[in-house]
Amino acid sequence: MSCKSKSINEIKKKTLPELKSCISKCTQKKGTENIFICDKFIVKLNRDDKISKINLKKEYDMYIYFHKNAPQYIYNMPIFYQDDKGCALVFDNIDDNDKIHHIKTLKKIYKENNLSLTKKNKKSTKEIKKLKKEIKTENIFYYLEDFKTHIITIVHGSYIGYIKIENINDMFIKWYLNSYSSSKSYIPEKFDIINDLKYAHNKYGLNKPIDQIQNNIDNEIAILKKNIINASDNFTEYYPIFSKVQTSLLKYKYTGPKEKYNYCLNFLSRLYSFLGGINNHLSVPPQLIKDNYIELFGTPVNTQYNFCSPFEIEKEYFGSLGSFFDFKFKANCNYFANPPFDEVIMHNMALRLINQLDKVSNINIIVIIPKWEDFECYNELISCKYIKDNIVLKKYDIKFYNYYSDKYINIVDCYALFLTNIEGETNIFKNFIREWKKL
Repeated sequence: MSCKSKSINEIKKKTLPELKSCISKCTQKKGTENIFICDKFIVKLNRDDKISKINLKKEYDMYIYFHKNAPQYIYNMPIFYQDDKGCALVFDNIDDNDKIHHIKTLKKIYKENNLSLTKKNKKSTKEIKKLKKEIKTENIFYYLEDFKTHIITIVHGSYIGYIKIENINDMFIKWYLNSYSSSKSYIPEKFDIINDLKYAHNKYGLNKPIDQIQNNIDNEIAILKKNIINASDNFTEYYPIFSKVQTSLLKYKYTGPKEKYNYCLNFLSRLYSFLGGINNHLSVPPQLIKDNYIELFGTPVNTQYNFCSPFEIEKEYFGSLGSFFDFKFKANCNYFANPPFDEVIMHNMALRLINQLDKVSNINIIVIIPKWEDFECYNELISCKYIKDNIVLKKYDIKFYNYYSDKYINIVDCYALFLTNIEGETNIFKNFIREWKKL
């Protein structure tokens, strides 16, 4: 491989040995162990001596990230458009607040204004910023995906010990749900992950102070809140994430005007594509949950009857009773709680269940949580005065249902707990467990 290559495409197609061969001909940056300066680009290696990014120098000032599913972003100044032949200048002199642009945004801005991506059509900063304000090309999930990528990169890059990127992705979903407020913006007010960082520090080791990592995350929240102002309400594209079973459920549950159904379907497909972590949406077998139950942690794509869910669009158009944490319990009802397996969510759930049992008469609650060692949710529930039964369900004795794949699967050992403020009531719980084990 020639170290004089201008095209990122050329660089990315080369094998690691070829890249390392090129690196060996480059100059190592003084005072560093993993940065090498070549003729037209800078190569940075990660801790395993694998290439983590390539920064084209000066007139080719561009970062390309290589981790799986990461979108391609262009950073710093000047900004270039990349094509098959190399890099062509788009515009420069962008101020600090406009350093980051996604290549799709640039293409759309220029296309809408009949501009071509060449030096001849270079625009001033004011003109480009004006065009960006006039053309709101991206919806909120474009910015949320950007935010998600940055958070995962920050956290993953802070670990000293090895951890899979997929594990960080699953943690992101829980952080988002824990920080999400039930507003229509879908933007978390804060993203406090201090406790998880402390755990990671003890188990894996971190290469930065915890406060510094949290500050970097706080900065990403600030950027997200600023960028979201430019979001459009354009949801014309459907992300093929839902199964036939799920799309049938959505059609059945939809309560809005007929002409808005596709918009809502596309919105939900984008929302759940952003959330990922399909295992967080597993359900107990649907035949166990009759219409005389209210599911306290559900979605319109993994429940068949009455349910609570956190998102505004689900409450407005798909029959959700709203977030569990805002929902007012009703007397003389049966409730079922199979929350996301996250300690913060489960602990807050336990406190609210006990609170509602204090306030609302004649209610039964069945709770399914993982069999973890000594965690707060279980300790709160097992010690409260409303606990009437508690059993361990072995992994291979019970199956959960995956609405996405339309399959039954075994996941982990679980606790099944029965709480009630009805004197002498236990049959409903025993029947539920017996029927589940039969499946």
